[in-house]
Amino acid sequence: MIEVVETYLYRPAFRLVAVIAAAAKRLQSGRLDAYLLYMLIALVAVIAVVTALA
Repeated sequence: MIEVVETYLYRPAFRLVAVIAAAAKRLQSGRLDAYLLYMLIALVAVIAVVTALA
């Protein structure tokens, strides 16, 4: 029973998390100005969506 859970639940979930982590690692350059730019873009996007829905 434990092998079934590991095979069909834990391993696919781990692969998904590993793929997401690899994609996030590409974004992480270690530059503060890049992080601030990402946050500014996200903030502008959220404001645009809220304004469009209001």
